[in-house]
Amino acid sequence: LSMDMLREHGLNLQAYAQQNWWIALVAFIAVYALATASTIPGPVFLTLLGGMMFGPYVGALAQSTGATIGSVVIYCVYRTSIGSWLRAKFEADAGFMDRLAKGIDRNAFTTLFTLRVIPSVPFVLINAAAGMVAAPLKPYIVATFLGLLPSTTIYTWIGSKLGEMMQAGVRPDLETLVRQFFWPLMGVVFLSLLLPL
Repeated sequence: LSMDMLREHGLNLQAYAQQNWWIALVAFIAVYALATASTIPGPVFLTLLGGMMFGPYVGALAQSTGATIGSVVIYCVYRTSIGSWLRAKFEADAGFMDRLAKGIDRNAFTTLFTLRVIPSVPFVLINAAAGMVAAPLKPYIVATFLGLLPSTTIYTWIGSKLGEMMQAGVRPDLETLVRQFFWPLMGVVFLSLLLPL
């Protein structure tokens, strides 16, 4: 998952999605769920690809759906005895993970939704903490799905515009991406830095 992947395969996948919309949509959601559950690096490029293939709004809903499914897998793993062992360890350390777990204990939906809206909070840590404290599954799923939509919509909008640029013959690199989409990226920075204040 990289900018090279988008440049080499993005337009082909976009064309495939136009011809086989439902198959491509289900496959994208499944791949995103697998990527989330396996915690592989580079999901932002997969989110950009979703915008290229399906546009900003359907792409955002597909990404959020896939990420939520993958998150539930991680949550279920941490609901096992692994979670109990880690919870005891974090309580002994009284660090960030202990505070996160206690926040989820107090108000699962509000805490999880707030953490999901902030893109800089490590995704896998939220999943782990929610599983360790056995957060109720329904608020966990709803907070995950809804909390991901703001930043995801920004990224999929950038992905859709990136697809238009590539169709026009431009082969953008990361520097071009930042320069062309500075203000939308500042929206993600706002969610990451200012919202918690």
